[in-house]
Amino acid sequence: MTIRFLNRFAAAVVVAGGAFILSGVAANLMFPDSRPGKPAFPLPSDTAPSATKAPDVPVRAAHADRAHGEQLADALCSACHTLERGGASMVGPALWGVAGTHVADVPGYTFSAALTAHRNEVFDDQTLSTWLKSPSDYAPGTRMGFGGIDSDSDRADLIAFLDTLKDAPAAPASPVPPSPSPLAAEHVVAGDAAAGKATAQQMCAMCHSFDKDGPVMMGPPLYGVVGRAPASVAGFAYSDGIKTIGGVWSADRLDHWITDPRAMVAETRMAFPGVPSAADRANIVAFLATLHDRAAP
Repeated sequence: MTIRFLNRFAAAVVVAGGAFILSGVAANLMFPDSRPGKPAFPLPSDTAPSATKAPDVPVRAAHADRAHGEQLADALCSACHTLERGGASMVGPALWGVAGTHVADVPGYTFSAALTAHRNEVFDDQTLSTWLKSPSDYAPGTRMGFGGIDSDSDRADLIAFLDTLKDAPAAPASPVPPSPSPLAAEHVVAGDAAAGKATAQQMCAMCHSFDKDGPVMMGPPLYGVVGRAPASVAGFAYSDGIKTIGGVWSADRLDHWITDPRAMVAETRMAFPGVPSAADRANIVAFLATLHDRAAP
């Protein structure tokens, strides 16, 4: 192997390396490696709709367990709050009557500025749920050191119990009639009361009692409902929506109600979806019209 051959070999390597480097530079100039301003076609992540956050307020109607809510209140709240009527404020304000009252509105208790800023709001179901989920998120700077309740069902149960911490509305005084008053004609329905009783037993008896002086269950008792004012059963915590409709439960109004309760009162806590059959509704209302002490017209 001669010196001339080695020189030629070395020159060939240098030329080949230089050509490789120059070709790379030329390629980058011709086809720059940069991200386009807009993709040529949309990617799945670009077109997928954003998830809608579920409402914070639990649906309480058929699922809230007030007995469990009372247990939660004893375990989580009673160290700092009184729960009984006339109870004094402790580390935190008394909780009797808290549901439905304005935020930071307990006489004799000094609230933090963070909570006082919400004084124009009402502790309805939505606000109570938001507060109980994370007090520090609802009112940053609050003095309440409670970490919150993550479980929707636990918050629903606790709110259902807090809803019972109030005085039942006083029944209006009225003289006892010497004899049963007649059932108004507009409350008489041309349905099959016997068939309606069987249907009501299937659809209504889980949440309502039919007996005279029957107890409050998941819903109010239905004895005497025809001709009665809405939201008028003492001892049952009605939703705000049902309290505002006024009037009385006539046959036509009951038919409208059991067709689709939420169509009539959007904020009702009644989870019952309704009775689509007009014949079944007429029979149920005819049966309900028999649950009274009044004489026939």
